[in-house]
Amino acid sequence: MQGKVLLIVNTATNCGFTPQLSDLQKLQEGYQDRGFQTLAFPFNQFADQEPWKDG
Repeated sequence: MQGKVLLIVNTATNCGFTPQLSDLQKLQEGYQDRGFQTLAFPFNQFADQEPWKDG
């Protein structure tokens, strides 16, 4: 990933901060042509706020 800028975030879709996910999407779309990449990982360790679980 040489020459890329990475933003790595934990996500939880049932968290009160979920509206920020749309801002992350806008950020990605706005800067992807400059080598910017967002990596989002589901995170379920705070109050079971990520319902998407591996089977």
